[in-house]
Amino acid sequence: MTTTSDRRARLDLFESDDAFLVIAEVPGVRAEDLELSVEKDTLSLSATTTEPEPGRVVERQFAPVTWRRSLKLPDGIDAERITARFEDGLLRVDLPRSAAQRRRRIPIGTTAEA
Repeated sequence: MTTTSDRRARLDLFESDDAFLVIAEVPGVRAEDLELSVEKDTLSLSATTTEPEPGRVVERQFAPVTWRRSLKLPDGIDAERITARFEDGLLRVDLPRSAAQRRRRIPIGTTAEA
C-alpha cells in the first residue's frame, strides 16, 4: 500500500498594470497531472506526483506527493482570460485584469504645450 504526502505548493504573486502573475512551484509532477480551477474569487491548484514503477520495495524514501494551494484572487480579474503554462516544475498563471480595472497612466501636459 502506498501512502501520499500532502504538501502546500509555494508560490509568488506579481502585479503589473494590466495583470497579476502567479508562479507556483510543483516539482515532480507532469503537466497532465495538474488541475487548476477558478471558483468565484478563488484560484485552486492541485497535483499529484506519479508513483514509480511497481515492484517490491526494499527501501522507500520517496512517496507520491499531492500538492495543493488555494489563493484568493484580487478584485477585478477577468476569469475568462486566465491562462497557464507549466515548465521545469513551475506553473505560471497569468491573471489579466478586466478592462475596467486596468491601471492607466494619464499623461500630464503643461500650458506651454497647448
